[in-house]
Amino acid sequence: MERSTHQMDSEGAVLLEAINASWATQTIAAAVELRIPDLLSDAPLDCDALARAAGCDAPSLKRLLAALASLALVTHDGSGRFALSPRGALLRSDVPESLAAWALFCGRRVWRNWSHLADSVRSGSSATRRNGGNDDFAHLEADPPTAALFHRAMTNLTRPVAAAFAASVDLDGDLRVVD
Repeated sequence: MERSTHQMDSEGAVLLEAINASWATQTIAAAVELRIPDLLSDAPLDCDALARAAGCDAPSLKRLLAALASLALVTHDGSGRFALSPRGALLRSDVPESLAAWALFCGRRVWRNWSHLADSVRSGSSATRRNGGNDDFAHLEADPPTAALFHRAMTNLTRPVAAAFAASVDLDGDLRVVD
């Protein structure tokens, strides 16, 4: 039997999913920027109430919420109300294990750098270096809001590593630990 050109095999489906994955980063970053996880932290809300609280267009927000639901970050109860899932709760800004700052950093700064990957491969120079910066973190000094976001993201990402380290390594009697 000849395969139809309209049917996609499993390899094609996997590749298509990878190609389209960029929407997930932007969806998550937009939700954090609009404070959707924080606004849903106390109780489920319907789309209109959430749109008012977030200062958004309700039909557009409903589409964003559908995308968030497809990522299992929010749930929809069938009566029009949306709630945070346990995974979505990790995007709240007020929880110790928050990934909100990392989501924003990836959706803004990292996104721009990755969009120039082919130029970096051609030139052998990173996007940051081609834009007059260094490959270290000095470029953050010129951008205090991005630096603050980066520092929040790094704190949130390293907190569980530090806790796991402290729980598994006996430091009794040690006076100094160096990273």
